[in-house]
Amino acid sequence: MFTLGIIPARFGSKRLPRKNFLKIGGKTLVEWTIEQAAGAKLLDEYLVSTDDKRPPYLCQDDTPTLYVLAYHGASVPVVVCLQPNIWGRTSEDIDEAIAYYRQEGLDTLYSRGFGDRPDGSIWVISGELLRNGRMYGPKTGSLLSKNPIINIDTEFDFWQAEQAYERSGHS
Repeated sequence: MFTLGIIPARFGSKRLPRKNFLKIGGKTLVEWTIEQAAGAKLLDEYLVSTDDKRPPYLCQDDTPTLYVLAYHGASVPVVVCLQPNIWGRTSEDIDEAIAYYRQEGLDTLYSRGFGDRPDGSIWVISGELLRNGRMYGPKTGSLLSKNPIINIDTEFDFWQAEQAYERSGHS
């Protein structure tokens, strides 16, 4: 089943300007996400969706990610959303999520931290749901993220991600 990775990378951000293009370890958050997508064996293809690759109505502060995913992925069987401002995800995490989605016959799978709230790291969604303007279907599942996930929305969040990178031995 064809699986498309979508990296929704807006240029703007109210709280942390150009956050998707900030650098950790010499690479932007978008570049880290591209590497993760390229390393995932179960993604057939991936694309980076930036403001210059979609209509203006999909580039607003209040545009739901769902609309961006539907614009690029409604015609494919499965879409994997990989937001670049999420730190801590790996290619192996992506493959594990896709495998679990397929094995369980799910409509939607989201990664989560402790508790059952999505952490934003990985979303696997059927193209059919996207065509119908939805992210959640009757068969929704979740997978616990193996690594601590940092949602980078503020300067403090970015600092935490930099610290996590340095602690990982990459610096």
